[in-house]
Amino acid sequence: MQSYANSYNRYEHTRGLSYEAYFAGRSANLRSSVRRRQRGLPRAGSPELEMHVDGSQLDAALGAYAEVARASWKEAETMVSEDTLQLIRLAGEKRCLRLGILRLNGQAVAAQFWIVSGGVAHCARLGYDEAFKHLAVGVVLTNFMIAHVLDQDHVREDRFRLWDEDYKGGWMREGPRLLGLHGVQSATRSGLRNGLRNILGRPIKRGQTLAEIDWPEAEGADPVEPP
Repeated sequence: MQSYANSYNRYEHTRGLSYEAYFAGRSANLRSSVRRRQRGLPRAGSPELEMHVDGSQLDAALGAYAEVARASWKEAETMVSEDTLQLIRLAGEKRCLRLGILRLNGQAVAAQFWIVSGGVAHCARLGYDEAFKHLAVGVVLTNFMIAHVLDQDHVREDRFRLWDEDYKGGWMREGPRLLGLHGVQSATRSGLRNGLRNILGRPIKRGQTLAEIDWPEAEGADPVEPP
């Protein structure tokens, strides 16, 4: 068995914390950015913020969500895969859905899919229309989503989905690295080859020769030589 760095996950403990108190604890730069962007949006058009928590009017909301996904910097499939859409609908049925849409002059320009369950608010998917990046529409929507889960849902913890993009550290300050374990079946030829590439990679990098490695033999099979 070998451990490896699997992923990184940003979160923040928020038990008993109001949005006002949470926001006061953010950096001066983030607070200034949020306020500036909130003031700037009305000068660019008519902003509307929506929150969908169940299955009512979900088809229209999913249409807006898909519209944002197609215009996002991300590959649309990462936001609108069949599995993701089914999960959104299931969350709506269970009333643990938090699907936020930001519109500007009626056009969907940012969207976020969160799940609230067991006192934890988990941001699963987010994106914005690249054409509106200069207005920081994602910042405005993230602030709206966090305010909702803190003051309406009273969650004890906020979480972003995996990976540690720089912007996430401003919103959620804790960030444990999640480790994984990798194992192989040493009784098979393919298992031993995989072991060489993954588990035995460390001694090889340290300068240990192939001849110095104690190679196990697969029971009932021909001895396997290192490739």
